[in-house]
Amino acid sequence: MNNNAEARSARQFYIATANLLNFANPNRIYYDNAPAYSNYEYEHKLSGITDLLAKAHADIIAVQEVWDSNALEALAVSLGFNPEHVVVPLASNDRSSLIPMAKGHKTLLLLVLLAVLSN
Repeated sequence: MNNNAEARSARQFYIATANLLNFANPNRIYYDNAPAYSNYEYEHKLSGITDLLAKAHADIIAVQEVWDSNALEALAVSLGFNPEHVVVPLASNDRSSLIPMAKGHKTLLLLVLLAVLSN
């Protein structure tokens, strides 16, 4: 094995997890007894989550309590990743979800950021 192949096989990657506490698009009602986020509140929450997760320097981020796939994609972009590196199985706003209970309910979503590993 040459040095480049050895270096690639010995690479480490980092995983972070985060509960995003009802991360939803602005003006979206996610619970009947909770007001929707305003645009300002959404941007503030997105900025705070971005700042927190950026400090983790993670290659893979598993998140929960995300209501909308495009909110999660916006988070990935704000962290400097491409939207195609976002995997959002069972998003509550995905009408084609194979699991009926996921429709209209928050679900565990996995944000996979493997850009570092693919270089």
